[in-house]
Amino acid sequence: MKFSQTYLIAINCLLLICCSKDDSSIKETDSQKSPLEENPIEEESSSEVEKEIYFTFQSFRRGWDEWIILHDGNGVLIDYKLVGNAEEVVFKTNPDQIPESIIATRLQVNTYNEVSYHSFTTFTDLIPGSTWKRPDTMGPDPYTTNGTFDFIVDNVLGGVRSYNRSTSYGIYNPEETIFPGTAGDLSFQLLGNPVIDNENYIFSLYNGLGENKYIIVENPLDKEVFRFDFSELQDYDNYLEIDLPETTTSAYMSTFAFPENEPNYSVAIYQVSGFIGLGMDSVKVGYLDQFSNYGTYVSINMENYSYAFSQTGDRVENVTILPEPIFSLEDSSVFNLRFASDRSYIRKKVNWKYPTDGSSPTMRWVVFSSGGEGHLVGDLPSEIVEKYPELKLENLELEYMELYTRGQSQQQYFELQDIHKQPNESIKEFLLFRNF
Repeated sequence: MKFSQTYLIAINCLLLICCSKDDSSIKETDSQKSPLEENPIEEESSSEVEKEIYFTFQSFRRGWDEWIILHDGNGVLIDYKLVGNAEEVVFKTNPDQIPESIIATRLQVNTYNEVSYHSFTTFTDLIPGSTWKRPDTMGPDPYTTNGTFDFIVDNVLGGVRSYNRSTSYGIYNPEETIFPGTAGDLSFQLLGNPVIDNENYIFSLYNGLGENKYIIVENPLDKEVFRFDFSELQDYDNYLEIDLPETTTSAYMSTFAFPENEPNYSVAIYQVSGFIGLGMDSVKVGYLDQFSNYGTYVSINMENYSYAFSQTGDRVENVTILPEPIFSLEDSSVFNLRFASDRSYIRKKVNWKYPTDGSSPTMRWVVFSSGGEGHLVGDLPSEIVEKYPELKLENLELEYMELYTRGQSQQQYFELQDIHKQPNESIKEFLLFRNF
């Protein structure tokens, strides 16, 4: 009995030793295997999770080639892709490879009647994680017309300098306009106005004496004729008047009304008042108390530059035209624009085109950039240059520059550019230079 116990103990010890050796051998073999060999799918998934999105592009394409090209802030190419119709493209990379800023360029190539048209749009100084959104296609509601009516105003002192006709669906160009003369007591005729059911029309006239008046025509019928004397037209409830500099060559001003609740500042319900023309010492536009959300737009062209101002929200009480700054162009190229000025700017919009002889341009490039006296844009990938041999970038000529003194920052403008509902009290002011 004693022998048997001793024998069993020995056998158990031997089994324990053998098991221990086997376990050690198995563990050593496992430790020598690479994680990729053990589970390659899991490793790839882990690597993908580690990458971060640094840019997103939503396609605008409508039957033409569309490319998105990304450079870093120094103009070094990061990535580029040919984008499918209505496709959303996401760009990812390792966190330590994400650039501090991004230059994004969209190229659209369309061929019509065997002529290729190239349109470039570039945004510089974008923060990582930005999204280039596709545009919202919102617009005025559709409508149908039921005939036409005529609008006539007699005894317009000094003649008509400017006029407007507007409905809640927008502004209409006249089918026929008759101006019997250019001075004296004149009759103004606006014929063939489309009839829209249950619609009110705002007509405004700006006469040669600087009077800006309006009248509302309610629910006109087919073949109806509305005839007024200019003295029957009404003054606006409020006016914005601007004295024009002596160097003014032309001026444009307008006020638009927007919906009361959640106003969509890209789709107006009425143009309330407006002026476009030249040869005036001052111009004014009107506001009506029945509307509270307005868009006010001012553009003054002078001999060497233009001034522009716009505001959405409340009425504008006063506009001060900025004096001409010191400005000199040093490099007019798309890729390395340089200029000097004695004024600082918060962002820029610069446009090039070809040809510039007044014919339809076959190539355009617009660059939006932040403040500073210039911008940097990286070269195009060789694949794109080779694919479109007709793309002669050296032919591009600088057309104009918009230098913004008030308004949104570059990043804010990029994020809101395709959103119709703009923030209340959104103000923009810029100086425009052309004819370089």
